[in-house]
Amino acid sequence: MQADNSTSRELHDIAVIIVNYNSASSAICSTESVLAAGEKSGRLRVCILDNASPDGSFAVLTHASLSRHWGSRVSVIPSPRNGGFSAGNNAAIGLIARRDPGIRYFLLLNPDAIIEPTGIAALVEHLQRNPRAGVAGATLHGGAGSGVLSGSRRPTPLREFLSTVRLGFLDRKLGARSLRIPPSDAPHRCDWVSGAALMVRRRVLEDVGLLDEGFFLYFEEVEFCDRVRRAGWEVWHVPRARVYHEEGTSTGVSGPGLSQSLHWIASRRRYLSRSHGVSQLFLADLLMVLGCLIHALLAFFLLRRSAPSSSQWRISRVLIDDLVALWRDAVLGPRPHIPVLPPRVQPPSSHLTGLYI
Repeated sequence: MQADNSTSRELHDIAVIIVNYNSASSAICSTESVLAAGEKSGRLRVCILDNASPDGSFAVLTHASLSRHWGSRVSVIPSPRNGGFSAGNNAAIGLIARRDPGIRYFLLLNPDAIIEPTGIAALVEHLQRNPRAGVAGATLHGGAGSGVLSGSRRPTPLREFLSTVRLGFLDRKLGARSLRIPPSDAPHRCDWVSGAALMVRRRVLEDVGLLDEGFFLYFEEVEFCDRVRRAGWEVWHVPRARVYHEEGTSTGVSGPGLSQSLHWIASRRRYLSRSHGVSQLFLADLLMVLGCLIHALLAFFLLRRSAPSSSQWRISRVLIDDLVALWRDAVLGPRPHIPVLPPRVQPPSSHLTGLYI
């Protein structure tokens, strides 16, 4: 890894990638939080990629960059198409990687995420202290302030069942096999961390490639972390890095709405069928529906709650949609499309501009 000790060129250690879609005001707030955190994190560059937003977000973001005097620290890039979360992040990573060979870490940050002032430094420090740590994720806090752990175990049929049945004694007995890892104040290894606040070493991207663009939204970070761990790197959750995340702002849907559900179902189907096999996908579907049914029946008889929740409605769609995909011979979804990181190119002696075109 080439050391970055030059002061004659605008080289940076950290690149923060924010992919925006119809959420310019949130992206501006997120960028301001990053710049504030950057004062404690060393040399830092921010890249905002507007994913072909139809609401004029690119113009709003460009104006904000000028009026707020972000300067060369922030690049605002228009994408000609909305290829989804993976494609947008890959485009920004590739562009910055070609222009700035000094980048050592990439932080993927949702536009609806506000990072605490010490958050970026906490992630970088953890990666620096743990040479085999390839990915580090922050703790996400929702709008109400409730903590949502970023670290999780990879989905399996049993874990799908446990996530829907939600029985206390089963959680206590089989807690080590559940999707979510119990809260902890200490950093800990996990299978994957949320792409809403995910830091990755440049070396890892050189080893395993970028995000799979076959995922439009959801599960792309799960598949990516699978590849990272198979390559011998470790994935860590760093609780000291805290991010406040207004879920749904960046996707345009809050809560389990229809469009969000369809994206989630399609990505889940693609991930499980390609990583576990088609038979395990349908086993997971059946166990997921069974767990939801058990939970609903217990709620009805013990708590007298008869109306199904919106999340239960979404789960009921899973098996139906997957069966339709099987009938259409489309269970596996799009073929994997995993770009490679562009090779390092030494920049010219002049300063890099703030707006990459």
